[in-house]
Amino acid sequence: MKKYLKIIIPCILVIIALIFVFSMTYTVGEADYGIIRQFGKVVEIKSEPGLYLKTPFIDEVSYMPKNNRFYDVTPSDVLTSDKKALVIDSYIIWKITDPLAFVQTVATVEEMERRLDASTFSVVKNTMGTMEQSDIIQAGSDTQNNRNALNNLITEKVNEQLHAAYGIDVLQIEVKKLDLPEANEEAVYNRMISDRE
Repeated sequence: MKKYLKIIIPCILVIIALIFVFSMTYTVGEADYGIIRQFGKVVEIKSEPGLYLKTPFIDEVSYMPKNNRFYDVTPSDVLTSDKKALVIDSYIIWKITDPLAFVQTVATVEEMERRLDASTFSVVKNTMGTMEQSDIIQAGSDTQNNRNALNNLITEKVNEQLHAAYGIDVLQIEVKKLDLPEANEEAVYNRMISDRE
């Protein structure tokens, strides 16, 4: 029995030591920010990749993405200045630039995407609301310069709203598709059929 205890006790001590060592270290990847909290409060942010030490059982480590994020905005109906409806489908490329501000204000990527959605809808609605439907369609389908000017205007306005407040940069918003609402499409399609007949 004593012989077994002489083998088991050192093994248990080695296992405990390994657990302790692993609980003292953490790694931060190239595409992440390491957020270190003590009792829920952010005490440090690591932005450089590498292996780091932490206080076991006191420091909690979580991660936020550092790389560019793609978010597909929910398609939305907007009214133009001539009171015609359009369905706008767009996407956003954004990134976290101030992780402390981000963690303190929104905390999660999912919540930020909800706010991006709302802000983009508001800006698109207000921007398109000052233009006539024919001008919007022409800007969307005409030269690349017109389309870029429209996308850059929307990007700039959304970035103004969100950059300082949430610690993010909105890098680009692209309107990928302009459509008529389903009811309008059906009416146009039926009118085309009747014209042909």
